[in-house]
Amino acid sequence: NTDDTDSLLHWLSQLKPVALRIHDYRDYFDSKKLVINNYIYSQQYEYAIALAEEMALEAKEKAYIDGTAAAYFCLANAYNETGRLKEESIALKQIHNLFPQLRYTNIKLGTCELLIEHAHRSGDTVALGNYLDEYEALLDECEAASADRASIYAIHRLYAASYHIYYHTLRQEFKLAEQQMAKVEQLSANEEIHPYQLLALDAQQAFYLATQRPALALQLNDSVMHHLVQEEGYSASIAHPMRRRGEIMSQLGKYKQALACYERLVEIQDSISQDIS
Repeated sequence: NTDDTDSLLHWLSQLKPVALRIHDYRDYFDSKKLVINNYIYSQQYEYAIALAEEMALEAKEKAYIDGTAAAYFCLANAYNETGRLKEESIALKQIHNLFPQLRYTNIKLGTCELLIEHAHRSGDTVALGNYLDEYEALLDECEAASADRASIYAIHRLYAASYHIYYHTLRQEFKLAEQQMAKVEQLSANEEIHPYQLLALDAQQAFYLATQRPALALQLNDSVMHHLVQEEGYSASIAHPMRRRGEIMSQLGKYKQALACYERLVEIQDSISQDIS
């Protein structure tokens, strides 16, 4: 809870000899994944990548497939955060090939999410549709095995509905996109703002831009910006909403304001690159 990497590493060192002695590989590798994710969240990407590569080798030595997949997932996540799309794609395909051998679904869900995002960024609507189908099939499987289905997986359904909006918008299937927007409204009833709600707001902005309704897109963008500005260390997370805002201003014919958005975006990207370096 404190995001103290040194403490996490300390307790991992205490856990390791016990876990390996009793062959409790799941807890050990889950803990290692937690440490790596902490490096990613604190933007210490090269530390995360180095530890994930070490974790992959260790999991292979132990013949623990879920640990190997978790290590590749950490690599994919770090590559995603640093814009290394080619390396991310390779890591994701390595995990996807392991799906039939994995015992636990959490890595499958996370991997499908990254595959969905990668397909969307690449503009590959065929892959996007396929991965969305696979993701929802996994959710069906998880819900069937869960006693508390609605509350646990509603957030993942929101993620799927958001990307269905992108998918149908890209294919100009606007009626189907509107159906997914109605589903998003139902799933977003919770007042707490979380990343998937911000994703849903962005998907709706993409829809409104595609249907030539920039004023509605701007209202949603204002909500996103207001929320992110309240957060500490928001500069990296505001990059995509800033790009979207530039698109909205361009469609509104407010070209000076659009240019200001793109100039601010360049500053943010330069700052992120400097932090990574």
